Amino acid sequence: MLVVINPEHNHLAQNFANEHDLAGTVGSDAHILFEIGQATLSLPYFEGADGLRKVIRQGRQIVQLSPAWVHLGSGLARLYKALCMGMRLDRIHRK
Repeated sequence: MLVVINPEHNHLAQNFANEHDLAGTVGSDAHILFEIGQATLSLPYFEGADGLRKVIRQGRQIVQLSPAWVHLGSGLARLYKALCMGMRLDRIHRK
């Protein structure tokens, strides 16, 4: 399985999954409580790992992307952490 829902890399992950015959799933990179559960995969009933492998391609992705203010909050949290923990400011900018 390969997680294929990421706003910045959706098309790359989806293409890779398709080229390698991998089932796609979803995941959440929640940074705040509000974001938990924003990405789910609705599946028919199954039992065990073999059952999951049989139904995974039938999954329906239900995704709600986080609003822009969440990213602002994440940036402020990194800045706060850097200032409080004495990290160098040039190391908090994510690339």
